[in-house]
Amino acid sequence: MLEGSDASVGGDVRPCCGETNRLRVGSLRATGSDELRSCHHLILTEKVEREFLRFLRLCTSIQTLRFEGEYPFADLSPIPELRSLGELSIEEAPKLENFVGIKNLPQLKALEVAEAPIRGGCLQTLTAGCNLVKLCLDSCPYLKDVSPLAEMTALEHLAICKCVGIETGIGSLGKLPALRELYLIGTSMRGNSLRGLGATTSLLNLCIVSCGCLTDVLHIADVQVLRQLTLESCTSLEEGVGKLGGLPALYELDLSYSSIVDVFLQGLSSSRSLVKLNLSWCDQLTDVSPLAELKTLKYLNLQSCEAVVAGIGDLGKLPGLYELDLSCTPITDCALRDLCSSRSLVRLDISSCDNLTDLSALVSLKTLGELNLDACTEVKQGIGNISQLPELRRLDGTCLPITDDSLRDLSASRSLVVLCLDTCMDITDVSCLAAVKTLEEISLNSCLSVEKGVEALTTLPRLRSVNLRGVKIDSEVLSELQARGVNLLR
Repeated sequence: MLEGSDASVGGDVRPCCGETNRLRVGSLRATGSDELRSCHHLILTEKVEREFLRFLRLCTSIQTLRFEGEYPFADLSPIPELRSLGELSIEEAPKLENFVGIKNLPQLKALEVAEAPIRGGCLQTLTAGCNLVKLCLDSCPYLKDVSPLAEMTALEHLAICKCVGIETGIGSLGKLPALRELYLIGTSMRGNSLRGLGATTSLLNLCIVSCGCLTDVLHIADVQVLRQLTLESCTSLEEGVGKLGGLPALYELDLSYSSIVDVFLQGLSSSRSLVKLNLSWCDQLTDVSPLAELKTLKYLNLQSCEAVVAGIGDLGKLPGLYELDLSCTPITDCALRDLCSSRSLVRLDISSCDNLTDLSALVSLKTLGELNLDACTEVKQGIGNISQLPELRRLDGTCLPITDDSLRDLSASRSLVVLCLDTCMDITDVSCLAAVKTLEEISLNSCLSVEKGVEALTTLPRLRSVNLRGVKIDSEVLSELQARGVNLLR
């Protein structure tokens, strides 16, 4: 036991994940000295007291230390010298005002601090003599200026989350020679806050989320080395988005839930490097035809772009388009026919598209491997034609108005591996599925009208999993499926 301790190791001390060198403890006082000496990863779940922090000196091999309970001190000096500590996380620090004492942790590479009243001036105490590689500041409402962080030359990963007061200093981070990832979430920054960021020669990933005051991203267009950019939920964007098309190395762009309009797509379409583009939930977009000029594009997400009335069919011209999400969009039968001129599309999601009535055009997509038709409730024809797709391995058709006749046509498929027809209330007979010898997974969850044919599934040679919740089935059929080792959900 620790000196001065009158408590035995009890229920508040336990190894994590079955590892003897990983501990979660409520009280250091109640922790055995042997446990602390061998501990590499320590989590303190309750509010700590200064007098018991001295027991941390026994942690001579400690690598990570996390305060899940309250850390009630103004700085880091109560933490004794821990020469092996590499990661420190303080999840609730209502009194932390500066980082005095960080020199006692000479090997510290990663620091996370949340809910602390730190201000810009105190960041000087963080930069002095510190070789941090990763820093996360979360929910520090009084922090307005982060320019002192520009002195942390070893920093590679920086996350500033829900620090709502931040207005200045972000651009100065462009001076950091090793910074590769920068996350700015829920701040009050404006376009001018980013001035100077273009000086970086190392920043590859910039993630800006829920920054509602950001109207201008022109300075981001100066970050020539950028490969990944997220501007999710930036709902006031007015200028500079089109300029991002000129970034020579930009591989992935996420503009989901943002305020972009059609004119921005003209500029983006000049990109010669963009491979992934997420425009989901951009409800002001009406015409996406400029995207047909993005010859490098492989992954495109237009989910819930409910105002798009033009340009979807033009996407069939993209020479390398691999995955397209059009769920919850107003795509029409005509646009689908044009889209199906694609010679590269492998994954297509057109679920919850209420304007679709005819799926016959899909037979032209010879490369298609995965198709999602969930909740396409207005479809009247073309479902059976899907069986002609030579590469189709997965079909999702929850709440699809598929009939027994359409299912018989569909069972001509010689490639389907996964079939989901949950809550398809018009199906009464599934015996035809016995003809699809390639099937490995079938889901008929809540197909309440099915009356016959379930026994035919026992003849499928590759069947591994079947969901028959809500389906009438004889106990003998159940027993046979179980005897064959099929994973059965009932």
